[in-house]
Amino acid sequence: MSSWSDFLRVKMEEKDWDATRLAQAAGYSPSVISRWLSGEHLPSQDKLRATVDALNANIIEAMVAAGFIRPEEVHGPVTLTDPDLLSDEEVVRQVLRRMGVNAARLIAADQPDAIDDDSQERYELARMAGETEYHRRRRLEPQPEDEPQGEAPEWGA
Repeated sequence: MSSWSDFLRVKMEEKDWDATRLAQAAGYSPSVISRWLSGEHLPSQDKLRATVDALNANIIEAMVAAGFIRPEEVHGPVTLTDPDLLSDEEVVRQVLRRMGVNAARLIAADQPDAIDDDSQERYELARMAGETEYHRRRRLEPQPEDEPQGEAPEWGA
């Protein structure tokens, strides 16, 4: 992340939040977020902490983005998450984010209210992969060609 505003935009996009939602979660005015996003101001340390907590973000990344510390001041190597440790959903979310697709909006549309956890995960992955509600129904519901047709009539046998 090159700046606090970039950091904030990415984290808000990941959660599908706007300035009002972040301000509400962190406990301050949406105008504060607007000034940060425009690059007019940087957060104070207490607001940075509240923002990081609300976004469930990495404090070190936030401090570097806000300019409180320089990247070379971070002791030890900055480690990236091993992709093998991520769930399939997290990997798909990252790919969609890099492609500029908002995964939260893909999942939210037409989602059924009550399904078990395993079905929920499969449903969300299918939605993120672009499966429409129509195609999901066609895949899950029995089709007329799948139904038994009965016995064929005997013709002159």
